[in-house]
Amino acid sequence: MSAISTREKRLAIATVLVLCYAVIGFTARGRINTWKELVEEAGETQRERFMRESLINRVEHWTGRYEEERHLIKLYAQGVNLDTHWYKILDDAIAASGLSISRRGRPTDEKIAVGDVCEISIDCNDWRGTTENLVRFLYELHKAGVMLDVRKLFIRPEARIPGSLNGNLTLFCAYMRENKPAN
Repeated sequence: MSAISTREKRLAIATVLVLCYAVIGFTARGRINTWKELVEEAGETQRERFMRESLINRVEHWTGRYEEERHLIKLYAQGVNLDTHWYKILDDAIAASGLSISRRGRPTDEKIAVGDVCEISIDCNDWRGTTENLVRFLYELHKAGVMLDVRKLFIRPEARIPGSLNGNLTLFCAYMRENKPAN
């Protein structure tokens, strides 16, 4: 057998080094991308932690604000069905505003929104009226002195009647029960 020359040894070492760098290069690209994503996620988590800590540190402020506004939310006895109550407020606002609502859905089941505040939603589909009627309707809801929130409002111009609008809206009604639920 012949001995391997120095030149061949150098070529073999250079080939192995090139192969090692190629393998590292191909695998490093995915790892670098993963590392960048983890760094971004860590920064996002750190910002969220900072925000939550600042909210927790202001607990007295938020408790005071809650106590100031708590009297605005009405208390109802446990187990009382409030469908007719919310429908009456809705009907009064409709009558005072001139808005017409063709289809009104049944209130959803009561769910606990936050703490001791309960919430239901009522879908009002196919309402019709002018901009003035809609603004009056929303004002009448506000004037009723209850916690009603319009979170979904879809407005379309009426094709056949100029200046008239139609659409859908969802009212969320907030209230509290006299006795806190078990959960």
